[in-house]
Amino acid sequence: MSNAEFTTRRKYPRRKFRRGVGFLCLGEYKVASGFEIGEGGLAFKCEEAMAIGAHVIVSFQIPEGAFISVRGEVRSKKDEGGSRYMYGVSFENLKFEWRREIRNFVTARTANEH
Repeated sequence: MSNAEFTTRRKYPRRKFRRGVGFLCLGEYKVASGFEIGEGGLAFKCEEAMAIGAHVIVSFQIPEGAFISVRGEVRSKKDEGGSRYMYGVSFENLKFEWRREIRNFVTARTANEH
């Protein structure tokens, strides 16, 4: 898939999100490294192996904003080698005010993030 194809399939714009992300999957709570965020979901890296379709609860804080805890579904998985994985999680039933806060964070990118 080319970069152009990958970009056009996204429903929402994303922004770098290099913060800690907690996630609960199959009764175990783990901490991951955030990668990107948008209104529709979150990408993060971790050492835990999860299946596509797994349901998780992700918890994170928007910089200078709300602490968010929301249910999601693992939609993509990329093996980065060395027992590291990149996951894409889509949010389920994200509250309107949290969606708006994420949207504001994404649109407030700094010039060096473009």
